[in-house]
Amino acid sequence: MRFVFLTIGLCLTGMVWGWSCRPYAPVQPPSVTPPPIVTHPTKFGMPRWVFPRRSGLRFPEVIIAAPVANQNHVYVLTSDSYVYAIDYKGDVSWRWPPESMKNKPTQIRMQPVLSPDGQILFLGTERNYMYALNTAGQPIWKEGTWLPGSLSVTPLVTDKYIYASMQGTIKVLDYAGKAQWSYATTSRPTFSTTARALDGTLYITDSNGYLHVLSDRLLPGLSKSQECRNITRYNTLGQAPRYCLRKKYCANITTPPTLHPNHNTVYFGCQNGKVFAINPKLEEQWTFQSKGPILAQPMTNVDGSTLYVSSDDKNLYALQTSDGEESWTFKSGHYKQDQEGKFSEEPVESSVMYIKAPVTLDSIRRLYVGSINHYTHVLTPKGKLIWQYKLDGWMEYAPRYVYNSSIRRGTLFVVTARRLYAFNF
Repeated sequence: MRFVFLTIGLCLTGMVWGWSCRPYAPVQPPSVTPPPIVTHPTKFGMPRWVFPRRSGLRFPEVIIAAPVANQNHVYVLTSDSYVYAIDYKGDVSWRWPPESMKNKPTQIRMQPVLSPDGQILFLGTERNYMYALNTAGQPIWKEGTWLPGSLSVTPLVTDKYIYASMQGTIKVLDYAGKAQWSYATTSRPTFSTTARALDGTLYITDSNGYLHVLSDRLLPGLSKSQECRNITRYNTLGQAPRYCLRKKYCANITTPPTLHPNHNTVYFGCQNGKVFAINPKLEEQWTFQSKGPILAQPMTNVDGSTLYVSSDDKNLYALQTSDGEESWTFKSGHYKQDQEGKFSEEPVESSVMYIKAPVTLDSIRRLYVGSINHYTHVLTPKGKLIWQYKLDGWMEYAPRYVYNSSIRRGTLFVVTARRLYAFNF
């Protein structure tokens, strides 16, 4: 009570002397409108458009997956479980699920994947549902009966089957959404990822450090291969692998497997920074040790002579697939340019940051690289920097390059947290 009277007394006294008794309000800095993003319809390396198109606008929620694209649209997934289909002019064709839909799916966290012909878009939720949409955004089917767990890992999609990963189980569906067979890794990993060879052999990596090999024939040279006991068949007419084998290589495999174009070697990376090259007999062909975790899928060039490895040690490595020797390295950062446009040999030290996304290659072997330092780069096959661009945010997901025959030019799609860029290339 004394405090109240004291406060009132001070206020009355202050009014005589011209003081104010209003609560203290800190001085707010003036709002700064970010400069508009300059676009150009055809100029090489310039954004053709940025979505949302109005300066200052962004997606209402954070983008949580890499963009995927066909000849008509690029598809973007946001954290509020909406998928946007955006055409090559930068306009939204549709958003799914529609507002009129009852019992809308929630927690869509799986990387959207297109069928090889680009006509079907597959989505998965953390509540064990998978959806197949056509290019108009209309559902073809919904499947949840055969899916026992969360769908958050990118599935392998071939011309006939979808290999979905759910907390240690690979479930195989056909294009009608019907389960064919499943394989339990038994190591109870937090994720599993799959690659498929031309002969039908499946390679699966899991987060407990195992590489699994599944085949419908006895694996050559592998006397320890045995009939799989953890295969469940749902369709007697479908063909499921008969033989399986697994081998542990590190404490935690952190990437999907990548097959050499000749399908004679599989590559993957681990939390300890090591990259493995494994032959069909599950023997180590070579290993490479980086100074940071390998969190992005290693990628090969078209002829299979080079393996590109993005590392958390802030480097991109180009390795010879024959022996794992370094051909060159590239640090992601801001490179200064002189008046002639020539880039400096080294980036500004404070700008060098982690590379968390796999590289993307185009038809003429250019490499597209991004990192969380706001910069995206284009390199020649020999690692020479030919272009860089500063984005409005981190680049955590792989860019997507598409040559579109209708507009007769290539487009590089890049996402930051709340924006989609379409660059001319």
